[in-house]
Amino acid sequence: MTTRVIKTLALPWAIVLLIVRPSRLVTYSVDLAIRSQPGTLTSEREQGLRESFTTQFSESVSLIRSSFCNALKIVTFAIVAALVSAYVLQAFGVYKSSVWETGLQFGGVGILLLATLGRVESAILTVGISSTLPERVDLWLYRGLYVVGSYALVLYVAWKPA
Repeated sequence: MTTRVIKTLALPWAIVLLIVRPSRLVTYSVDLAIRSQPGTLTSEREQGLRESFTTQFSESVSLIRSSFCNALKIVTFAIVAALVSAYVLQAFGVYKSSVWETGLQFGGVGILLLATLGRVESAILTVGISSTLPERVDLWLYRGLYVVGSYALVLYVAWKPA
């Protein structure tokens, strides 16, 4: 049995393509998947696989990009909200005490850990992406906890101590 060596794309370059040229990432992924097939493919079989892989990888790349953009929005919201909160607190002469410092640090880290360890996505995943109510609840609970935990940690950094 001979082993075929299939040259793949370096992960950092794939991430760049995901951001700037997603269609090129799909094309490259399809070509790689076709080359990875065992044996010799007939032209009909290759065409069928090419169509199937193109559909699958296009949906995957689109989902990854969409998820990344949503995460970027959520992170930006948490950071801006914490910065505005710190500014407002300081404008009213409220400064962070050592109790608040400790609470924000441990609270933020604890909430982030709770969100990460409490996620049950794969155990309840059904057909489709977040298609059932329990899946959507799991996703939004996870995201909500991440926003709150990130908010607490950014507020800790941005809020001036007494």
